[in-house]
Amino acid sequence: MQFRTCTKCRAQKPLEQFSLNSRNKQDGRQPKCKDCVKQYRIDNATQIKNKSKEYCKNNSDKAILRASEWAKNNRKRSNAIKAKWRLNNSEKMEAIRKEWDKNNPDYRASQCRKYQASKLNSVPLWANNKKMREIYKESRRLTLETGTQYHVDHIVPLISNLVCGLHCEANLQILRFDENVKKGNRLWVDMP
Repeated sequence: MQFRTCTKCRAQKPLEQFSLNSRNKQDGRQPKCKDCVKQYRIDNATQIKNKSKEYCKNNSDKAILRASEWAKNNRKRSNAIKAKWRLNNSEKMEAIRKEWDKNNPDYRASQCRKYQASKLNSVPLWANNKKMREIYKESRRLTLETGTQYHVDHIVPLISNLVCGLHCEANLQILRFDENVKKGNRLWVDMP
């Protein structure tokens, strides 16, 4: 087992306690141990964050390219981070959505009309309108009681590239706003 002395804490530690560094030709490791680097990041979190913001501001093209490459190579982790942010910032997401709707009324109206038309064409004759109204009432009641926005969602989406569901009581479910947004029209039970 190989050992190395940390330049910060002066402790002799196994080589695995040092991160990789391709520029170090001697042994390919960082001069400071992982513990010292971690402690430095904790102690200087604000300063590091400010430097990062300044770099991104001065090199926005590089920063955007690097972030998009990372997101593409780490899709699952990126989606999890975005979902967590949306969950923790639901009020901010709602404000962003309202602002976007206000700035794009034509697009919003066309999407709304498209959805309503698909809904009309997707209602079977045997659908129980009374039960569907009860589901919508329950959604509204939950929203008012909890303060969290709830949506009535189609389990199998009405508009999708793979399948089109029906607008009936068997295809409706109540979901929190963030869960519904995360689901979109890409996921449903027993999807192919």
